[in-house]
Amino acid sequence: MISARNLTKFYGDRRALSNVSFCIQDREIVGFVGLNGAGKTTALKLLSGLLFPSDGSISLNTLSTTRSPLEARAQVGFLSERPTLYADMTVREMLTYSAKLYNFHSSKLARAVDRSIELGHLKGVEHDLIAWLSHGYRQRVGLAMAVVHSPPILILDEPTNGLDPKQIVQMRQVIRDLSKEHTVLLSSHLLGEISQTCDRLLILHEGRLIAEGTEESLVQSANAIKRKVVVAGETSLFRKSLEESEASVLSLEDLPNGLAQATIQVSASDKIETIVASLVQAGLGIRELVPVEQELEHSFLKLTQSLANGEEAP
Repeated sequence: MISARNLTKFYGDRRALSNVSFCIQDREIVGFVGLNGAGKTTALKLLSGLLFPSDGSISLNTLSTTRSPLEARAQVGFLSERPTLYADMTVREMLTYSAKLYNFHSSKLARAVDRSIELGHLKGVEHDLIAWLSHGYRQRVGLAMAVVHSPPILILDEPTNGLDPKQIVQMRQVIRDLSKEHTVLLSSHLLGEISQTCDRLLILHEGRLIAEGTEESLVQSANAIKRKVVVAGETSLFRKSLEESEASVLSLEDLPNGLAQATIQVSASDKIETIVASLVQAGLGIRELVPVEQELEHSFLKLTQSLANGEEAP
């Protein structure tokens, strides 16, 4: 569906993107994640045909954005971070105007507008002036404009920017609904939000793609392994056994009925077996050993910090 190879973009002497390559499959929701200035917006504009790469290639449904720019651009609906809307138009008028820009014939125009209103969840406000709408509804209008010509690919730049928590939940549902018929690529610096919306994440840092994968795989690759351990036995013996096994003890507490609980951290999964063996040898009965869920934000910061220190990304 979308293929980028060695994508590079210069603005004068400044390199905004450097040899970025990735593939996105049909009807996937994929998120570009990165700090401000990481190259997210540049990448999205290249994919949408608003910019041409300095080097590298982009293919959208086998169409090259450089060899067949008009045909490739027709495959994409683009929502900018601040969509251009005319305040004196109603929602339906705005969408009708957008549809006419794609040369819809009158017989298909109304149907295209009706579909975009439904997909954008705008039925209750379709006759309201743009000037009357909240920021959240204006974002939905921009999204409806992006889908009015039924493109197979949707590219959304910071679609939840400036939305309140309720509006973010609503926008998340709209994007999920759209993914039933469209491939969706979006950007955000709100890691917790984007992880709940996307199937897969691409992490950009200073113009480079430093990691990609699901939230779970990124957390596992960037973090040491954490486990919660519950044992039957004395807490002091529990602590001594953990320290002798070279596990990092993040927390330790007494539980009812002669139990104790600890959260430990190790550098590799094979060390868990050694720890379990040492606890059993010390006479402690293991009641529970489960993974500790780790935060995507922590993983992202660790990935970017390792690069800032001159290290290789995991």
